[in-house]
Amino acid sequence: MKSSKYITKQNLVKFLFESVLIVFSVLFALFLNEYRGNLKENELKQQALEKVYNEIETNLKTVNEWLPYHEKVFNNLQRAFESDSIKSALRKKKEISFWDLMPAGVTQSVINNAAWQAFKSSNVFSNVDFDTLLSLSKVYNIQKTGVETTIQSISETLMSRITFKKEELEISLLVLKNHFGELTAQERLLIKTYESCLKNLRITDNIE
Repeated sequence: MKSSKYITKQNLVKFLFESVLIVFSVLFALFLNEYRGNLKENELKQQALEKVYNEIETNLKTVNEWLPYHEKVFNNLQRAFESDSIKSALRKKKEISFWDLMPAGVTQSVINNAAWQAFKSSNVFSNVDFDTLLSLSKVYNIQKTGVETTIQSISETLMSRITFKKEELEISLLVLKNHFGELTAQERLLIKTYESCLKNLRITDNIE
């Protein structure tokens, strides 16, 4: 009887030990899976942030190239608006053309937001810290509602029929001058915002 009790207790201890071991193994496996999942998610997040970083860096280079040209166009339009001789020369042509004042057109390249849009649609977007998201959102908001919107307005003005009417030349010059003045101010702000955002990404997200 004592031997039977002893064996029963021994079996019970063994059973409990094996049960704990199984539970521990399952929990450890779940922990490893979650850990590997987090590593993969962090890797994907880092890759996405690096693509956005590279996009902003490229946009910064583009806007830095735009600014001196747009300042030159603004000065050309300012002189034309204030000069009767320049306005007279423009009116003497068969049709009004502003290409002498903006020889390279409005822009020679584009700024992008493809990486940012893809990042916002990804599963890792929700795991980015708030300050980083705020900085990125600010950059792309200024880019869209500021510079890109003004460039669109300039293009629409240049394509408008009234712009080519000789009797409306002074108004057209004034409108274009104001647009380019606004554009250069927005570009200066965007450049500073780009630089600040890139710096924050390097510090908070260890992107180089």
